[in-house]
Amino acid sequence: MPELILRNSSTLKQQLQKTLAEISDLQVNVDSVKNSSQEVRTEITQKFTAMVKLIEGAHKEAIAQINNDEQVTLGQAKSMRTQLQQRCTELSVSEDQLRSLLKINDNLIFLQHLRSELQYSLALEIENPNILPSLGYKKLVTPSIMEAPQSGRRMELLRYAESLRFDVRSAHCLLTFYNHYQTVSSLMELKYPDDPLRFNVQPQILCENRWFNIKRYYCEVEVWERWANEYRFLSTIKEQNGSWGF
Repeated sequence: MPELILRNSSTLKQQLQKTLAEISDLQVNVDSVKNSSQEVRTEITQKFTAMVKLIEGAHKEAIAQINNDEQVTLGQAKSMRTQLQQRCTELSVSEDQLRSLLKINDNLIFLQHLRSELQYSLALEIENPNILPSLGYKKLVTPSIMEAPQSGRRMELLRYAESLRFDVRSAHCLLTFYNHYQTVSSLMELKYPDDPLRFNVQPQILCENRWFNIKRYYCEVEVWERWANEYRFLSTIKEQNGSWGF
């Protein structure tokens, strides 16, 4: 009996030591979890604090940029508004001039008046208009129209502008093309006839455009010596035999 009690006591003592060891190991694990959690908590807090600072800095920079862009845009809008108001004033003057031009019912007189208006505008843009006849259209008139500041009259007349397109199928056999069929020239140099029907007997090419009398169009055509620009639907006046042209 005493031996049994001693054996049980020894067994209980071993179990107690084992349990105490397990408790110690568990406490070590608990302490490790607490320490790890604290480290993670501290690290996350530091990262979020730094992130918040970056966000606040980016927010301030964005607000400052928005404010700056707003001031720049408002300044540009104010300047543009001033320019538009000035443009409105100029357009009002041009509109009055155009209304007087639109009152002309006869197409030929309209084009003649148009030509005089263009010549007047061109004279204002050319420093010395007296040299115009000697230099020719290509050398002086074209640069003055394309490079000089556009006059109010021409800008208004551009509302009637229509692009000319050569109908290659209608070209005379003596005519040739280049510059993507935008320019036509003659293979032979022919004497320009002083004939009332010269537009019918000379090599010709038609444009593809189909215009009607109920509309008005404004065109700028670059021509050279011995070439003419004809408008079939216009009546003739006095010495203008066969057509109205440049």
